[in-house]
Amino acid sequence: IFFETENEAVIDERTEADDLNCSSSSENQQSSTSDQSESELYNDKFNPSVEEKIKCIDFKLKNLNLNPAKIRSLVYEKESLTEPKCSDETELAFKQALSKHENPTQCPICKKMFKNDKGVKLHKSKMH
Repeated sequence: IFFETENEAVIDERTEADDLNCSSSSENQQSSTSDQSESELYNDKFNPSVEEKIKCIDFKLKNLNLNPAKIRSLVYEKESLTEPKCSDETELAFKQALSKHENPTQCPICKKMFKNDKGVKLHKSKMH
């Protein structure tokens, strides 16, 4: 990378490690840059060029790790597929409420209770 000062071009001798860290430091510049003003050094350090920004973004995209998101999605998918468990008291209250109907029936496959045969048939056609 070239920096132009008054009448001469100065080569920035930053290492690739500095570029990979996405930082633009002026410590590694040649000694001929010592005549630069503080504002120029500040601009070189905190205002990287477009090429440096592109290198930084490129490096970050190459090393982007999507595994944590993929693992989280698998865990949540597994949790969402498990059927929630209700307590025995809740199940008993549910059965008592259904027993007030004329002919409560139970699904032979999953043992859920319905208020009549029509509900069981509809349930079987949709769920099983």
